Amino acid sequence: MISWTIFKHSLNLIKDNKNAALKITLPFIVVTLLMHTMLIFEASTDFFNAAIFSRFMLFAYLIFAVISYPWIAVAWHRYILIDDYPSLLPRFHGPQIFRYLVTGTAISLLLVICALPFFIFSHLLALTQSLVYAVLIIASLGIVVSSVIMMRLSTILPAAALNERRSFGEIWTVTRGHTKTFVALLIMIFFANAPMKIISIILANAQLPLVSLLWDTFSGFAIVMIGLSVITTQYGYFVENRPLQE
Repeated sequence: MISWTIFKHSLNLIKDNKNAALKITLPFIVVTLLMHTMLIFEASTDFFNAAIFSRFMLFAYLIFAVISYPWIAVAWHRYILIDDYPSLLPRFHGPQIFRYLVTGTAISLLLVICALPFFIFSHLLALTQSLVYAVLIIASLGIVVSSVIMMRLSTILPAAALNERRSFGEIWTVTRGHTKTFVALLIMIFFANAPMKIISIILANAQLPLVSLLWDTFSGFAIVMIGLSVITTQYGYFVENRPLQE
């Protein structure tokens, strides 16, 4: 089953390269923890104007997230695919990071275009108030179709990290005939991430802010690395015809 082989290979990439994965993500984990700690400190004191500080930190965190995700992604793709080993701080490959952002934005826009007909149709059915199940089925179908398209198109992202020229048409061609593979991959990723999310909910309800903060931060980066490793493996397998570990 190729989907399981891809997923297993992706997890092995993290396990076998855990030191590199830690080097790439640790600086961003530290900054994330510091930013969340500042918010907790502000909430427990009157040292800052709460509303202004919260808005500022939210804006700062959004900027940080927009920069850090492609920075981590580019560093990980380059390490796995061309042995670009990270230093103490992952190298900032500006042009590649910018291309990664642009490519990711293009994929997002294509997904919106693909999903729009499903949700317009389901909305029109919802107005009748008599076809609830049909609405749910069509909306769910839209989510599944969009997710599969996203998985297929995201295979192009490592090309941006490697500064290689690949087109969406080329990626669509090399992934043709693997719809079931991508559906299965989505299910596997969901079940890999679900336990971490469930623990996050349990810790949040247990009112353990410090433990919850640590868990949410580290599990969040684990989820990111799983997704990036799957994309890296897809590129290596479908585009570069690399063998997979059985």
